Amino acid sequence: MRFLNFIAVLSLVTFVFLLLPNQVNAQVIINEIMADPAATSDKSEWIELYNYSDQDIDLRGWSLDGKAINATDSITIAKKGFYIFTKTAADFKTEFGNISNLFELGISLTNSGKTLELTNGQGYKDTLTYSTASPSISWERKGLTCADLVKHPTAHSANAVNVAYATGCPGSEPPPTPVPELPKLQISEVFPSPQTDKQESEWVELYNWGDKAVDLTGWTLADKSSSSKLDGLIISPHQYLVLSNLTISLNNSGDELSLVDAQKQIVDALSYGSIEKSFAAMRNWADTKYTSDLQATARPTPALQNIYQAEPEVVTVTEQVEVQVPVYVEKVVTVEVPAANEVLGANYELPSTEVHVLPVRPVESKYTLQIWPVFLAVLVISGICLFSDRLVYGNISRMISRVRVGFSQLSNSLSHRFPVLDQWKSRLRAYALGQST
Repeated sequence: MRFLNFIAVLSLVTFVFLLLPNQVNAQVIINEIMADPAATSDKSEWIELYNYSDQDIDLRGWSLDGKAINATDSITIAKKGFYIFTKTAADFKTEFGNISNLFELGISLTNSGKTLELTNGQGYKDTLTYSTASPSISWERKGLTCADLVKHPTAHSANAVNVAYATGCPGSEPPPTPVPELPKLQISEVFPSPQTDKQESEWVELYNWGDKAVDLTGWTLADKSSSSKLDGLIISPHQYLVLSNLTISLNNSGDELSLVDAQKQIVDALSYGSIEKSFAAMRNWADTKYTSDLQATARPTPALQNIYQAEPEVVTVTEQVEVQVPVYVEKVVTVEVPAANEVLGANYELPSTEVHVLPVRPVESKYTLQIWPVFLAVLVISGICLFSDRLVYGNISRMISRVRVGFSQLSNSLSHRFPVLDQWKSRLRAYALGQST
């Protein structure tokens, strides 16, 4: 009997559970609608679903706008995540970029308005009605607890939290919604004005200040008038990526650049003013990333951390420097002397004598007399004389004798040849003897 009662209670609970809507599934809603895309064809129309539960949900067996979501593989919408359902996936990617959580359902949205319905086949239903659509502008849900819609202020927020969530449903605050974290990329430096004669080219530098590598497939770098695709590029954590040969043209007079991810979200933006030739506009470094402040520099740093270096200024400084230079002038003494007729007292002093003494030219001598070499020479000569007295004296005596003999022979020879000379010689000797007497 007790066993039968247990079976009855269990059957009743199961029946009630099947009748009640699945509360987990009830947390998937129609979140955003793009009924009138910019493309000439309507094949890129899309509807965005949002799962605000804490569990991943498989959408197979659900239906959206009367279209059954049937797929061989699982179509799982992640917790706090989004899923896009479009008419044609290829057309969607052409206009809005490539995203992973995209499913081609063949939906058809009218521009004049429509009521959409999402069901899970187990009693849960979410209904949303939009009115006339505007070209390239989506309808966004204002909150999770109401079906009020507003148009996106500029374009759309596909695969991202609605801008309208900031407003919320009337009379209630919207439940907290996680904001998807944008990739941590920055436009760190711009070189818009190269010198053509120096074979320079325009470039833009990106910096990844996050801890994850970022695949730039589906990303674009855009200015006011055009954009350049960044497909196939990957920027590693804490690394720089220099983009050159861009399809956009950077204006020398100033421009606005936007880095847009594959979900059409603006990850970073930068505006610069007029830039001189060969100058770059660089952001200032602070702690782990760059600030929004810009500096113009003539020393660009592509693929390197920005370090602003101001150009050296040429400054002329006039400074009084005391330099001692010899001045060769005479001494000048100025003395006030009293008049001649003035009577001087016993204690008279010269009044206010002013003396100007200028540097005297130093005496320079080309040769300096040294005493000790002379003294040494005298000692050497004296020593030679002392130790060589006999030798010197004997040589001198012989020399004098030879001189006498020579003179005597010369005199006799002259007297023999010139008798007159002999006569004059006798007269001079006689005169000399007479004078002496």
